[in-house]
Amino acid sequence: TSSIDEVAREVINGAWGNGNERKQRLTSAGYDYASVQNKVNELLGVKAYRKSVDELAREVIRGAWGNGSTRKQRLAQAGYDYDTVQKRVNELL
Repeated sequence: TSSIDEVAREVINGAWGNGNERKQRLTSAGYDYASVQNKVNELLGVKAYRKSVDELAREVIRGAWGNGSTRKQRLAQAGYDYDTVQKRVNELL
């Protein structure tokens, strides 16, 4: 088997198809689709989507990020500033 880096370059060159076909072919060949796609994104310089503070605050209010220390930990792990998000939550409530 090829390395993730090699497979990602093959994906970029179109060797593995697109969309669901690519996902199915990579998985069937024994590759972790998410790992390959992350490497493709890295090689192409794709930036991860970042949610706005307002969007995050609304998700927090809906309960999507948990409560208390769990919320704080999950937001931090996702790369967001807990205090900034919590401040916006308080403003919206």
